[in-house]
Amino acid sequence: MLYYQKNMLKLLTLALSLASCTALFSQQMRLGLYGVKGATSELSAMQREAIHTKLRGWMTGKDLVVADVHAPVGVQPELIFGAARTVDAGMKKLTVVDAELVLTLQQVNGNPAFASYTKQLSASGNDANAAKRELISKMPTSDAGFEAFLRENTPKVVAYYAENCKAIQSEAEALGARQEFDKALGLLVNMPNNLPCAEASKGMVSAFYEKRRDAICGLTLLRAKAAAAKKDYDAAVKALHHIDPIASCFGDAMKFVDELKASADADFGAQLDTLKAYYEAKANVDDQQRILIVQDHLMMKHF
Repeated sequence: MLYYQKNMLKLLTLALSLASCTALFSQQMRLGLYGVKGATSELSAMQREAIHTKLRGWMTGKDLVVADVHAPVGVQPELIFGAARTVDAGMKKLTVVDAELVLTLQQVNGNPAFASYTKQLSASGNDANAAKRELISKMPTSDAGFEAFLRENTPKVVAYYAENCKAIQSEAEALGARQEFDKALGLLVNMPNNLPCAEASKGMVSAFYEKRRDAICGLTLLRAKAAAAKKDYDAAVKALHHIDPIASCFGDAMKFVDELKASADADFGAQLDTLKAYYEAKANVDDQQRILIVQDHLMMKHF
């Protein structure tokens, strides 16, 4: 328990220090990463998720953040397999599978599509299924060519947002009217911060968020508890940091913090008190903090 507490202490302190850096997030380009297209009959759900996880690494950079699946603009992956072939490998034969990974930068519904990046993949195994598993396992966690592709095409994304900002807001309003709040929020919180219509979008985020706030708080607290139970302290701290002090589950969040404090040493207890003071200071959640809460919720909900 003491090891747990000390690690929580370090990470809670780090989370609090990061609170002053929220302006950085608003300056980054946020692109959605949509579900893997095609190959649904050839890949399991776990394999498609593994591909998704690898591609998140490809899309993480200094000026880029992976957004949720409702982002107006993002990357649509498609994995196209060729016919399996057999090759001699010394004393035995191996099955080789070739595939083409196509990554299309597009509007969420596919129209327009701005540009595509293609990468050839190949792997072998005792049979076709084993070769496919190896192909996914061998996929790199980053790709310099794809990073350059995104940098080259970012101006097209910015231009799209600038031209369609009002239309995106109208779509969000329609989604909100149907109580599809997560979809509406996903459209709005991913909008670049420097557009003329950004302030109006923030106002819409506030309105929709208030209708989803309690549900988001409950899911966030569950995530923090589950992460702490698995000793994934980084995830637990991140979740606690995104608890809204005016949401209905805030009292339960404080009970969770008190459970940690009950057997903590004096130094650790003082740090938990600092966390409570932070919450008190955030009792009236500002727009930027609200947007971060929404972004965190949408990312964890859909990935």
